[in-house]
Amino acid sequence: FQLAQQVADLFDQYQVYRADWLDDWAHGRDVLRDPHGQPLPLPATQRWQSRLWRALLHDVGTAQRDSHRAAVHRAFLDRAAALEARPSGLPRRIVVFGISSLPQQTLEALTALARVCQVFLLVTNPCRHYWADIIEDRELLKAERHRQPAKPGAPATPAYQDLHLHANPLLAAWGKQGRDYIRLLDGFDAPERYRTRFAALGRDIDLFSGPGRDTMLHQVQQAILDLEPLPTDPAQRRSWQPGDESLRFHVAHNPQREVEILHDELLLPTMGTA
Repeated sequence: FQLAQQVADLFDQYQVYRADWLDDWAHGRDVLRDPHGQPLPLPATQRWQSRLWRALLHDVGTAQRDSHRAAVHRAFLDRAAALEARPSGLPRRIVVFGISSLPQQTLEALTALARVCQVFLLVTNPCRHYWADIIEDRELLKAERHRQPAKPGAPATPAYQDLHLHANPLLAAWGKQGRDYIRLLDGFDAPERYRTRFAALGRDIDLFSGPGRDTMLHQVQQAILDLEPLPTDPAQRRSWQPGDESLRFHVAHNPQREVEILHDELLLPTMGTA
C-alpha cells in the first residue's frame, strides 16, 4: 500500500510538471524530454514507469483515458488556441503577484490566455543580469534566448572552471529554485513585444533598486544584484565595521530552535517600536 501511494504521488506530480513525458509514454515512446524538448532514451531501469502508465490508461478504458490532468491541460490549450475573442466569463486582465515559482503547465495556460486578455506576471528577481548559467549542469539549461542582458564584460559562455569569476557564490548556492523558474520564464516571455508600450508611458518593465553598501547586509545584497563574485584578493574584501548588526549568526541545536530564533528576531524590532 505504501508503494502504491508513492507511485500514485509520482504520477500525480508528472501530470503537473512533466505532462510531456506522460504524453510520450501514452503513445508508446519510452523517452524523457530535456528542458529543450529533445527526447532522450528512458533508462532500462525506469521503463517500468512508462509501462505502468500505459497499463493504467488501458485499465480505465477509452472513456476515462483523457480525464487525467495532463490530458485536460492539453485540451484546454487546444481550446484556447481556437478562441477568436475573449469569453464573457474571462476577465480583461489577469495579474499574478507574489508567487515565487510556477510549473510549466500554469505558464502555458497563462500564455494561451494572453491571446485574448492581458496577463501581468510580476516576478521577484534578486539579480539584474542573466544568471541561469551559474549552475553545475549549466549545459542542460543553457538558454537559446533570455530576457535579461548578460553582465557587461562577462563571456558569452564562461568556462566551467571560471564560473566563480563571473557569479556570486550565494546566488549560485541558494538560488536554484528561483534560477530555474526565471530560466523557464525565458521560454515564454517576449519583452520585445511590450517593452515599447511601457516606454511610451514612461515606465520600465524591469524595476531594480540597489540597496547601497552602507552596511554588511546591503553590501551582500548589492553584490547579488550586480552579480559580483567574491574578490579573490582578501585585501579587496570589505571589512566589518563596529556597530554594524545588519548580519548576525546564531548557533542553534535543532531546526525548531532556528525557527524560534528567527521568530524572535523578526518580532523584537516591532515590539521595540510599539
